[in-house]
Amino acid sequence: MKPSFQATASVHLADSAPFVAALLDHLETHAEIERGPDGATILSPYGRVRLCYKPWGVEVAAASGSVEALATVKTFIADHVFEFAEDARIDWSGHGAGDTVPPHFQKMTVVDAFAVAPRMRRVVFRCDNVSALATAHHHHIRLLIPPPPARAPRWPRLSADGRMTWPQGEDALASRVYTVRSADLQAGTFAVDFVLHHEQ
Repeated sequence: MKPSFQATASVHLADSAPFVAALLDHLETHAEIERGPDGATILSPYGRVRLCYKPWGVEVAAASGSVEALATVKTFIADHVFEFAEDARIDWSGHGAGDTVPPHFQKMTVVDAFAVAPRMRRVVFRCDNVSALATAHHHHIRLLIPPPPARAPRWPRLSADGRMTWPQGEDALASRVYTVRSADLQAGTFAVDFVLHHEQ
């Protein structure tokens, strides 16, 4: 898919060269890296990121084929920036700048559940944008389970620097990653298989 969603960021750092070197060494296990004298290019199934050295730090240009993939790229870059440079500052512009609700966040409803094996249960969910779960590079979902119904759930938010802000304390969410078994675009549903660890 041709990248059509773009965002840029100014990453302000006291010394950018050691930071970029450490970042790229780490990212080589996650993506394809092309290094150059003025920066580097990071290529992944989620999109393309160009890093350019500047006197004040690093300029980041990200491009992806969907707003969901772009948000994933921005969060990935932001998380790693602060992992290797805690005193950095990131200012994003472009698609998604200023958004506080993650574009790939969706509320899901259970519409069916049935046994597929003695200790395996398939649960079918409905959501508004099931096509976002049926892309070539998106085979997993992270299910977020809120506290008991007596408490109104608080969901994760995007901060201005691109990182995800998670509810803490009594508002903390249970989080598990699962593989999408199948998706039905016409019905707006997808299925996940759950292993039953205890007798029902």
